[in-house]
Amino acid sequence: MPKLRLLLAACALLPIWAPAAFSQTSADARLTVRVMDESRLPVPDARVVIRSALTGTDIAFQHTGQDGSCIFDGLNPGRVSILSSKAGLREAGMVVTLKSGPETLTATLHLGLEPKHDQVTVVSPSRIEEAQDESPVKVDVVTRSQILDTGFVRLSDVLAEIPGVVVQTGSAVQGGEQINGVDSRQVAVLRDGLPLIGARGIKEGLIDLTEQPTNRVEQVEVVKGATSTMYGSDAIGGVINQITREAVHPLQADAYLLGGSLGSIDGGGSFGARWNNLNLFLSGSHQQVDPFRLIPASPNTVGPDTSFQDGLARLSYTFGPRARLSFRGDGYHNRATGENFTETGLAQATSNNSTQGYALTGDFVLSPSTTFQTRGYLARYDESDLDISAGPPPVAVAGSLSERYQRLDSSLIQQVGAWQLLQGGVEWTQDRYKGVNRLVGDDRGQQVTTADYWLQDRLQLGPRVTLTLGGRITNNSMFGVYAVPKLGLLVRLTPRLLLRGSFGRGFRAPTVGELYYHYLHPESGYQVIGNPNLEPETSRSFSTGMTYRFDRVRLTFDLFRNDIRNLIETGQAGFPQTSAELAQLFEMYQIPASYQAIPGLFTFLKVNRGQVFTEGLETGVEVSPFRNFALRGAYAYLQAVDENSGQFLSFRFRHQGSFQAAYSSSRTGITTNLRGTFFSTAPVVSLRSGPPGMEYGYALWNFYASKTLPGGLQMFGALDNLFNSTDQNLMRPQPTYYRADYGRTWRLGMRWQWNKD
Repeated sequence: MPKLRLLLAACALLPIWAPAAFSQTSADARLTVRVMDESRLPVPDARVVIRSALTGTDIAFQHTGQDGSCIFDGLNPGRVSILSSKAGLREAGMVVTLKSGPETLTATLHLGLEPKHDQVTVVSPSRIEEAQDESPVKVDVVTRSQILDTGFVRLSDVLAEIPGVVVQTGSAVQGGEQINGVDSRQVAVLRDGLPLIGARGIKEGLIDLTEQPTNRVEQVEVVKGATSTMYGSDAIGGVINQITREAVHPLQADAYLLGGSLGSIDGGGSFGARWNNLNLFLSGSHQQVDPFRLIPASPNTVGPDTSFQDGLARLSYTFGPRARLSFRGDGYHNRATGENFTETGLAQATSNNSTQGYALTGDFVLSPSTTFQTRGYLARYDESDLDISAGPPPVAVAGSLSERYQRLDSSLIQQVGAWQLLQGGVEWTQDRYKGVNRLVGDDRGQQVTTADYWLQDRLQLGPRVTLTLGGRITNNSMFGVYAVPKLGLLVRLTPRLLLRGSFGRGFRAPTVGELYYHYLHPESGYQVIGNPNLEPETSRSFSTGMTYRFDRVRLTFDLFRNDIRNLIETGQAGFPQTSAELAQLFEMYQIPASYQAIPGLFTFLKVNRGQVFTEGLETGVEVSPFRNFALRGAYAYLQAVDENSGQFLSFRFRHQGSFQAAYSSSRTGITTNLRGTFFSTAPVVSLRSGPPGMEYGYALWNFYASKTLPGGLQMFGALDNLFNSTDQNLMRPQPTYYRADYGRTWRLGMRWQWNKD
């Protein structure tokens, strides 16, 4: 730890002397950018952005003149990305190397007609900006325009339409995530590369994606497979990374308002400004929805009465071409009230939870080939519950939970010649929890500290082959030192055909909740107890695939396998009816008596289950047969098996698919699409005694349409779950359900957008 603190201190002091290093390099490169359409005619008033190829940060931007060109003076030598865009045309980009001297480099970009498939830029797989198809691991991307064309206001609804991703959705259930059969505990959920805070260490690794609004999101990136080398312990199954918006115009503003079924009202807006070296972006939203029930004869509310508010602020300032400081602050407050029938009668439960997060980032270009970044991040989560039973007499049971998260990290990127890129960094995190009826010792609290060191080397083995090697060493305060490697390969067989393959190992230490969980619920007849004897989970992830592009067609095919050892689950440990039986149970699992369970309740313990694997394939096609029309389809096959029992894992769908037909015309201002997602039957293994249940196969169809009007106004409407699909288990003599789909719902709304260049 003393060495770690010394290293962090050195990284923190680097920006103090870095400006002296900046002054040693002159900014004398010159670049001319020409923008043309598919007919090789100049495109006037196209936006051109110059970005650092090392960091992805904007360096300069202009709009083309009548001749379709613009000139950038005073740029620093080195590799830069050039991106050009204009409404109604497909974005284009390229990477060039600028050299000092009087010679002007000329780059020509061709903007195609929509809706050809865009070459989307991503940052999540390698922490640097790269083309989606240039990543050795599978990456699915949902852009802002695609989000808007669903009308969804919650991230959980957007992700539910990605093949291979399963999200628990519904107006009330928490939106957990599953990637290729690997569930929430092994999936890292990030915002701008930093972890979201939501007490996932207590809640089975769950980050509630229904509490993540889309208003602040520029795009969502889903990385499939082990990414522990880049993002640490929680990422052994994949990463979901939200990239937040920032101002792209000198002045911009937008707002939206919509209402629909279940009394839902959603509204929000944003404001952005770019002035000289300053970039400001603000956003906020409000959501509310009425409660609902799925079983008419039951008083239990599936969807609670919910009210949600959130806000985000981003501010950055660029100190010349070589230094940038950025601040991001965000938070939300959510209130939910529902009813549930327990052994003591009808109980009403009210939950309040909120988060706040603050991130400060410094990006420094030490030389044309060297970039340094340092970040500090503080976040908090607070939750309070009040359960009031009907009695007699009525009993009020209060619970609370809080999380405090701190993080410092620094990283360095070094370009070595024209064929090698080195990345490395150090991270320190501390995660602390406390709460009433949540942890052993209640408000005494528990915490875990980690120190991580990571390195990645990207080698260009000729013009067609890229090899990526990496590794991470994690020093966990409870479980010691673990190391995980990474290997990736990308082969460009032709300009249209790319092959990729990757291998990675993962490590996930038991969370504070899994070790020290202590939740007693006598009103419902059960209790859940942690286990201090758990072993860390480890994993191996393999994937291989291809991408083929031809004019208006994009094809993908991928195979994957994930092996997880010492999987941690919540298992039924029995029904101890006396103190002696309870003591015997604790002795069997070596649980200390200080965990203070209650006899006479169903008892669940955290246990290591041994070995599981998930394997399968994904394939997808995107076709644009006409200028304004696009078709997309995908299919995913999954095998998810407990190797010890041979049993298929619960809530895993063997078959999953999606379909979309989309039409968009800038001339008429009409956008419309029909989207379908399909799921096969999935087993449901009950935690209590009894045979497995069954989540029956189903299909969900959603329809969206919008019309753009003068003045930046747009009217839109949506019908979700067109054919009123609900859980077939609701039709049984004793109804139950495993998915909380209310049925057919509708939304109507309007948007307003204004930009000033």
